[in-house]
Amino acid sequence: MATMEVNADCVGIGAFCSQHKDGFSGVIKSAPEDFQVQEVSEDGDIAQLDKAEKTGAMLIAPSTQEKVKRENLDICEPNEGWNAFLEVSLGTEVVQRIAGIVLESIEVVDVPAPAHLNDKVRLLHAIQHCYPGVQSNNGKDDDTGHTILKLSLDPVYQKLRHGGVDEDDSNVILAFLLRGPLDTGADAGVALKGNRTKDQRTLIHRVVASATNCLVTKSSDHGGVHVYFSPKTLRRKRKHDTYLQFVLKKTNVDHFTALDILARTCHAAVSDFSVAGTKDKRAVTFQQVVVKNVSHDTLWKAQDTLAAEGLHVGGLRYVERPLSLGQSSGNRFTIRIRDVHAAPQVVQAAMASVTDGGVINYFGYQRVGDPTTVPTRAHHIGHAMLRHDWERAFRLLFSQTQAHDLNLATKQAFLESGNLSQAIKDLPHKCVSERAALMGLKRHGATEYKKAMLQIPYHRRVMYLHAYQSVLFNRMATYRLNTHGRNVVKGDLVLDTATKSIRVVEEYPEREHLDDVVLPLVGTKVVYPNNDVGDKYMELLRAEGVDPATWTQEATVRGAYRSLICRPSHVEWDMVVDAGVVTVSMHLPPGSFATIFLRELMKEHPAVATGTLDAHGTPSDDVDGNPE
Repeated sequence: MATMEVNADCVGIGAFCSQHKDGFSGVIKSAPEDFQVQEVSEDGDIAQLDKAEKTGAMLIAPSTQEKVKRENLDICEPNEGWNAFLEVSLGTEVVQRIAGIVLESIEVVDVPAPAHLNDKVRLLHAIQHCYPGVQSNNGKDDDTGHTILKLSLDPVYQKLRHGGVDEDDSNVILAFLLRGPLDTGADAGVALKGNRTKDQRTLIHRVVASATNCLVTKSSDHGGVHVYFSPKTLRRKRKHDTYLQFVLKKTNVDHFTALDILARTCHAAVSDFSVAGTKDKRAVTFQQVVVKNVSHDTLWKAQDTLAAEGLHVGGLRYVERPLSLGQSSGNRFTIRIRDVHAAPQVVQAAMASVTDGGVINYFGYQRVGDPTTVPTRAHHIGHAMLRHDWERAFRLLFSQTQAHDLNLATKQAFLESGNLSQAIKDLPHKCVSERAALMGLKRHGATEYKKAMLQIPYHRRVMYLHAYQSVLFNRMATYRLNTHGRNVVKGDLVLDTATKSIRVVEEYPEREHLDDVVLPLVGTKVVYPNNDVGDKYMELLRAEGVDPATWTQEATVRGAYRSLICRPSHVEWDMVVDAGVVTVSMHLPPGSFATIFLRELMKEHPAVATGTLDAHGTPSDDVDGNPE
């Protein structure tokens, strides 16, 4: 089994599992059309824009908009009060951690969800009453599969507090917003504290307007401010949400830019759009998207505007609910490899070998960064965060994180001068993480590196942690295959397909299949192999100065499990020998990387045409490489 040295300076991609000896070289992504990605639904449907979908005809009516019968639950405050109820229900320690969310010292708190609806609603009501700035989303416990409540800071509350609205008024505003426009007396609004100066009232007007478009403010007598639901919100208060699903085709547009364009064009929020996974930028991609409360006509009339931005839509139909991450069975890839000079027999042998033996399920460069072009990659920052070395994490953020970092001079100038105001002025707004960290230093103090890093938006901050997880997985996958090859051994972890649970192989390993072997992504909620592979995990973590037992809420990952081997299906290929072009199509499961398939096939990483790859050290443009 061919190997390369595995050390802290690489991303762990160091082994091959296929049996063919001869690879071949080639170039990908000479044009976006050379790399096509089509999402495959859970039902096996491949996303595409055919002639029927381009007509703009509605495929399904909005499910007759049947009224959903809702049970009105009368929730009364208990005799002991909501605070005491919360203490009894969750315990003092958990309640203190919830309070930490409001103080922004804790990011997320997981709470077991009561089994009965009445109990769940009562608990949520208590949390909202005591901590209006805390929001709740449903989740699942990785170990038990039971429903949990994931508590975090409400973004509207965060904007109010960061904008200068005090805690009492922010609580009043959030409580009013949570009661909703259907609440009795909602039309009368709610009063904030009085006796304010004109400047103080102006600040509240401005901050509330920027925090949410659901509310409006008006000055009242005696220097007071009243908050009301906006006329638009009141007009829509009895309107049920609708969900419009469509196929999105994008050409050479990254995932987040595409959503920004759709939101701007449809006069919606980015959060109104849901997808099953992100798709590559340097490609032509097709995927299902669901948008909330945007009409068919609005989306269809935006076709010309979208087309000018490299986006096309079709297959519009109303559905009952939004999409969730991972809600697909993978992707269908069609990739054109150019400048291939190998004989057809070599290509044929490689295709047969990879189809039969599968691919090591490494995380690709899109997730972990390209070690050949990017000095500082996302996993370096994640490693520093997990070691609680916040100053190092901050300084790494301001080093070279891209192959062609146009802002490197500005970042280095700041590290040398410490001039915060100048750096904030000079860094463009697209440098979201850097600017957020700078604003954190400006707000909390020049050496408050931890607080500065915690100002980075959560989804970007956790990306660094996931990148470090991914590099460790790659390194351990290399060790596992170099040490034990394709044999299942005692102590391996396997996915029990019958129970969908993880178990340790304790006897008869020869009865197990390599396809079922999984490796953990390090975290607080995983178990490790009960053999030398598990020992190697611990040795590696110790050598890197990482101890999951010391992780805090601000820098932690729960962990997950990932298959060691990815098996492509529906593999088809052809070769035009004179042109030196090989075209390959295959279906990969969610979270697997086409570039890793090509590496296994070609016995080397494929070259990427100059000027077509956005080679960032921070992961972007995953193909369904969703966070674990």
